[in-house]
Amino acid sequence: MKTLKILTCRYHGGKMVFDLVQKDKYMMYRIDGTKKGYFFSYNEELLKIFTDIKLTPYRRKKDKRLSFTYRDDTGKQHHLFAHNLVYGVYQGYIHYGNFYEDVRAFIKAKGELTVDHADGNVFNNTKNNLSLMTLEMNRKKGNITKKFNAPEGVVIGVDGDFYRLCFLMRANKLREFTDLGILLNGTIPEGTMATFHFICNSADTLVDCLNTFTNSHFSWRTPYRKNGRWIDTSGKSRVENTLQSIKEQEFLLNIPLGENVFNTWKGDE
Repeated sequence: MKTLKILTCRYHGGKMVFDLVQKDKYMMYRIDGTKKGYFFSYNEELLKIFTDIKLTPYRRKKDKRLSFTYRDDTGKQHHLFAHNLVYGVYQGYIHYGNFYEDVRAFIKAKGELTVDHADGNVFNNTKNNLSLMTLEMNRKKGNITKKFNAPEGVVIGVDGDFYRLCFLMRANKLREFTDLGILLNGTIPEGTMATFHFICNSADTLVDCLNTFTNSHFSWRTPYRKNGRWIDTSGKSRVENTLQSIKEQEFLLNIPLGENVFNTWKGDE
């Protein structure tokens, strides 16, 4: 990434604790002066929080998730996942001016629900990648998406209260596709690559849709790559792969709903 603008940073004892840099409409949060970081959608409220509220960052060893420790207005110490914080800010639950009370209220209201990363990438904490779902649905989704060929065979984007999905597939046999019993827009000549777009109105239908297609024996490729071709990302950096995932989600969410591209997934309803 080039021409990065530093939005805010903090030092302690002459050592950098974190810096927050801007690239286009994203913010990247970096710990200890490293070049690798966590991406957020640009948000003025979030910028104020990172600038003025003392959040001490750390990276969990087991899953690389960004977390913070902080002391509230009573002096009590708390731990807070970055994805919980930014989701609360994006959705208007957490505000800079009432930070401590808002965080307490949001965590209590969230209850047993968890913030899910649509693409499974904990470094992508942009608005289009985060949604609330039950822990059970979160685990099922994670187990299903592991079946896709690396890097991914599906793009999932969060669009308000529903999900958009895009698959790029090539059926080994047309019969394998028609046996799914799904009515889709357009026709699919045997042996060719084609994209399929779906709307899922809940986490349950999202998981059902993913499960159906992972069990359909399709040959998977990643939908939105350079010039429409699949690119092996194994040699790319984590930052490059995260940006690629963010751009794929943006591409998906910028497709107008009125163009009869998306099919609503109803599953067994």
